[in-house]
Amino acid sequence: MTIILKSGFKETEKGKTITKDSYVDYFKNKEHIRLVTPKDVKNYRYTILVFK
Repeated sequence: MTIILKSGFKETEKGKTITKDSYVDYFKNKEHIRLVTPKDVKNYRYTILVFK
């Protein structure tokens, strides 16, 4: 997360997926990253999906 912000990405949107997992979108120019955090956060697992 720190790397995303230091790279110049700005947080733009928060929401929930179909499976009720939380996500946060980050944009920089035309690049889009979505950080998805599962409901089971005690295991500190996450997925980063990159869209261009």
